[in-house]
Amino acid sequence: MEWGGANYNDIDYIMYEKGYLAFTDYIKQFSDKVIIMSSFTAVIAPNSKICSILNRLRLIPEVLDTRSNSVIINKNKIAQKVANLKGCVFLDIQHEMELHKEFRRSDEIHYYKNGFNYVANRMADLILTE
Repeated sequence: MEWGGANYNDIDYIMYEKGYLAFTDYIKQFSDKVIIMSSFTAVIAPNSKICSILNRLRLIPEVLDTRSNSVIINKNKIAQKVANLKGCVFLDIQHEMELHKEFRRSDEIHYYKNGFNYVANRMADLILTE
């Protein structure tokens, strides 16, 4: 699989998981409340100002970047696995954002203000309740 111009193979995912496990162990030294959040999948960014406006108004569909997303989806599976193994909370924010079609992206990954406000509020809710 290819992502960001680089090829990903089984060894890359094994190394990613080992690094994620080590990083989670490190963070758990400082807090017993660790929240792991999935990454956002990518879309193909609008290629003109008019397309950007139409996208923001939800008049044209967002187009998924399937090449990049295969890697992101595999990394999200690893993140969920690490959360389960290490007893951390897993927030599948990617899935939640898919359910909220009113949130659109300003570029390939990042959401407009209403979307990132939603994400921030979800994180705050988890921090305060877990």
